[in-house]
Amino acid sequence: WDNKEKKEAVKEHLLYEAAFAMVLHHTPDRSRASKLVKSALDRFLEDWGSSTDAGKIAKRRKLRSLQSFVELEEYLSIFPDSAKRAPLAAVLDKWGRRFPSSQILDSTDAWDFILHGRLALLVDLKRRSDAFSTPLSPQELTQISGSVRKIHLSLSTMARREGNLDVAENQLVEAQAASGDAVPAEWKAKCFRSRVKLVAAKLVRQRDTNCEGFADTIGQHLADLTKQATKDGYLQAAGSGGAASGLRALFGDLRQLKLAASAEGGGMTPGEYQKEFECALEDYGAAA
Repeated sequence: WDNKEKKEAVKEHLLYEAAFAMVLHHTPDRSRASKLVKSALDRFLEDWGSSTDAGKIAKRRKLRSLQSFVELEEYLSIFPDSAKRAPLAAVLDKWGRRFPSSQILDSTDAWDFILHGRLALLVDLKRRSDAFSTPLSPQELTQISGSVRKIHLSLSTMARREGNLDVAENQLVEAQAASGDAVPAEWKAKCFRSRVKLVAAKLVRQRDTNCEGFADTIGQHLADLTKQATKDGYLQAAGSGGAASGLRALFGDLRQLKLAASAEGGGMTPGEYQKEFECALEDYGAAA
């Protein structure tokens, strides 16, 4: 910060990156980071007031850029040396309500940046427990772990919708690896539904590019899904209603899809296959 030109360049173009680096440094300078964040927020208000953008998409893009600074400010407020102290549970609750919407054309790039930044802050928080007068409680650690799981699952969903299936797979694996045995059954159901949707996307892509061995691939995925569902107890659930019957219906549809794909001259088009698969998913979702 002794070089005035470099300081001005950072303030102009890299405010978030500079503040973020100060927060994550092994000897963090949260006071200086807080000043940079405040400067960025003040500048945003000035730009917003003088902006001529009238479109909703343009305004939403500006607001998404603001969100990273807001979340960094909220993160700083958790620590005892903050001038605006906020409870950890309240901050995590706010973050838990901020995720991409499937009904709104949110920018994938913007959300990817926001969620990866949030993930880094949560990882940092777990290793900063010595900054608090009392260690983080088991309940707080559980809440942090739940937030991490939700971010990974959201990143997987975004990647799948964008067709980045390898990234979607890696993020889903992270979400499931972070789950463990003590998580709610609803969370395991969410992960399983994401797994099924990802399998559907992979199968449709294979059908589009290479039909050879397609029926066998469906059969292998079905076996893998059945194994996972059995391990998590979905197929053993009692009662004729609920998730168990929905899952059995889903597997029944998948078996029919395998037969249709393997029938000589009677294979479905990729569009037909995807439509049938989505119908099965809707049935499962309604039950789960």
